[in-house]
Amino acid sequence: RFFGPPAGISASAAALRSCPPVSFAGKTATTMSDNGQARLYLRAASGYWAGFGLINIFYPAFHQLFQTDEAVALNNGFSDHAWLHGGLDILGLVAMWWALSNEKSISANMLRAAGTAALLPAAAIGYSVVATPYWKLLFLPAGIGCAAFGAWGFMLAGKVKGKSG
Repeated sequence: RFFGPPAGISASAAALRSCPPVSFAGKTATTMSDNGQARLYLRAASGYWAGFGLINIFYPAFHQLFQTDEAVALNNGFSDHAWLHGGLDILGLVAMWWALSNEKSISANMLRAAGTAALLPAAAIGYSVVATPYWKLLFLPAGIGCAAFGAWGFMLAGKVKGKSG
């Protein structure tokens, strides 16, 4: 057979499905029994960040709307190249969140990780607006959106029943 799994794989897959939950150091991984809220969260986050990633890749000049005149004067080919890298990094995160949204169940630990990933850009944006001369206050709503996704992830993690894995 050229395509498809080799003979015997389906039996192995069935055996794996019947395995008990993974336990490490006495903690059993617990998951959300209803993945609907987690799926909505991860897909909404994916959509939110996909927009930023695509803008970074294809239209980095858009960021100049949020930059001070001093920052705009410093833009060059290298800054566009850096935005490209940032955009690809963001799309990598989007791919992870989208893949997680398709899982049958998601642990509290994964939801906390997603929430943390959402909070980090909020911290960076807040710092950039307050501590550097390069960003206008117009940049803050993006940070507030990131912070909201961070809070949402932690809220969902708190709803997971049982011990956290």
